[in-house]
Amino acid sequence: MCDFCKNPNTKSIEYTIESANSKIVICPNCITTNLKTLTILSGYYVSEISNKNGAVKISDPLKFTVPFFVTPDEAKRLLGHALLPNEYEMLLKNHKKEEFELHDDFYDWNTYFAWNPVDDEQYIKDLKNYKKVIAKNYPAYSKIKAKHLHAIDVHIKFLEEDEEEE
Repeated sequence: MCDFCKNPNTKSIEYTIESANSKIVICPNCITTNLKTLTILSGYYVSEISNKNGAVKISDPLKFTVPFFVTPDEAKRLLGHALLPNEYEMLLKNHKKEEFELHDDFYDWNTYFAWNPVDDEQYIKDLKNYKKVIAKNYPAYSKIKAKHLHAIDVHIKFLEEDEEEE
């Protein structure tokens, strides 16, 4: 049963987040309404995205045949359909596509950008920070850098325009 809405009918679609000292059960509806205030404590694991310690275990027996091990921040982005392109790419490298359900309306399969993040504003901020990291770490005259930075700008503009329409 979801710890937030206490609805017994959501059992088949709930996510379980296990950290060092707690276990949170949350349904998709409550993720949408509680993502900004959701507190996820550090766990005992190592993140399969960033290799950082303190990762938690996220499982959903009906969708994922294997659990994900991600940091609390990565967990919020995973649950909110807002992984950064490099994070999404790492999950695809670490898991066979068939091992878990990732709808094609959540992420672009070519660029790895999120299409429908739960929190658009936060995702745009995260993308802007990600852009700064790319700008800093790629060689100055790299064609890959230019294409990547342009793609980020285009996607941010798409999200901002989509947000204005709503």
